[in-house]
Order: sequence, then structure tokens, then C-alpha cells
Amino acid sequence: MHPLMRTLLLIFLGLLLGGPAAPGAHSPKPPPPQLGSFSWDNCDEGKDPAVIKSLMLEPDPIVVPGNVTVSVEGKTSVPLTSSPQKVELTVEKEVAGFWVKIPCVERLGS
Repeated sequence: MHPLMRTLLLIFLGLLLGGPAAPGAHSPKPPPPQLGSFSWDNCDEGKDPAVIKSLMLEPDPIVVPGNVTVSVEGKTSVPLTSSPQKVELTVEKEVAGFWVKIPCVERLGS
């Protein structure tokens, strides 16, 4: 390769690869993402043996990363005679008009 071409190529590669040493070092770190306010609906039509009466999340809106406290109150129309009771929770998110199940990853999700 011609020495002048080699020099120009090395200068170009040096400028390309030697950009900012630390991305974002020249600008302030963006705040953590914040989700919208939490809401829920009870889809019960009077036929379900158990319904949720209240459901609260704190903090609301949720800040990511961070901790979330969930408080739930429910009622049943059938006696609960065995102990302990098993509860299964499915978490879903609406994406483009479709409900997508949130998978369980590291004990978080459904």
C-alpha cells in the first residue's frame, strides 16, 4: 500500500475509533426511566369465586431501577378450608393493542 494512503487510513481509523473515551462523559447522565401511573380493573362479572377489592403500588409511578411495594385486598365467595393457600400471579403488559405475558426472570414477573 502506498505510504500516503496508509497514513491517511491510519489517521481516519484513529479518528473513528478514538472518539470520546467514555460515552456520555461530556453530557450529564440521564435520569432513570419513569413509568406512567399504575391502574387496574377488576374484570369480574360476579361469577369468580375470588376477586381483588383493592390493589396499590408504591411508589406510583414506579421508578426503574428501584423497589416496589404491592398491597392487595381480596374477598372470596367460597370457604377457604385448606392451609396454606396457593396463589398464582400472571403479569401482562399491553403492547400495540395486544396483551403480552411478562415472563419470570430472576423471581420477577409471571
